[in-house]
Amino acid sequence: MKAHTPRSVMSDARAFAVPLFGYASVVCWCLIFCPQLAQNYRQGNAVGLSAATFLLWAFTGFGAVAYIVHERGDVSLIVQWMLMSATSLGVVLQIYGYETFKSTSALHLRWAQAALATSCWAALFLGWLLCMLYVFRAWPAPGVVLALGVILPSITVAVGFFPQIWEFRRQQSGEAYSSGLVLLDLGGCIFAMCAWILQGQGVAGLIPYIVIICLQLVMMFLKHVWYDAKVTGVALVPPEESCMPSAAAPTQLSAASHV
Repeated sequence: MKAHTPRSVMSDARAFAVPLFGYASVVCWCLIFCPQLAQNYRQGNAVGLSAATFLLWAFTGFGAVAYIVHERGDVSLIVQWMLMSATSLGVVLQIYGYETFKSTSALHLRWAQAALATSCWAALFLGWLLCMLYVFRAWPAPGVVLALGVILPSITVAVGFFPQIWEFRRQQSGEAYSSGLVLLDLGGCIFAMCAWILQGQGVAGLIPYIVIICLQLVMMFLKHVWYDAKVTGVALVPPEESCMPSAAAPTQLSAASHV
């Protein structure tokens, strides 16, 4: 009979927790864009969303799939990235249908144009996936695989936030960006970091997750604090400035003295 030492108990707990955290992150990322799709459909518009942001994130998914296939990774990760890319392209379809082609009077023609444009992007990204698989097979050098399969997707994920931040600035509002998307992304990153730490991997592997968490927190600050304060008229000024009398006060006092 096997003796249960503290070390063996910790090892068993780690063996149970690592896949648990891993699959929890997969579920979060599989559903990440569903709140955005639902919000756009409920509101009947996609004003304030950047198509470039969601196109970059869809592009990232196709590149990640190529890397996972080459490395013979877990099928659940392939499903995760394909669902992320598909739902991200679904958001692009909504942006095109609700906003880009809204000048088209016929509703069915507008959505046909949106579907055609989105399909062209999907075909382009699929071509990129096939090209990457060919490159990985033809030049299987670790540096090439690392650059195209890991570093490039990490960069495109981070860069994808900036068109949306610019759209916030242009619209002076962050209401279009779904808070559910942020919560699912934060959950996916935290669960993945827990699994990574329990596996005893290097700290460097946590950097992409930390960058994504920081950028999503910036998005939430812009949405719920910065631009929300501007919309509701809350002045982001020091208290001493807010206590200064208004220019209209002398006029009101003089008007009252004549009554």
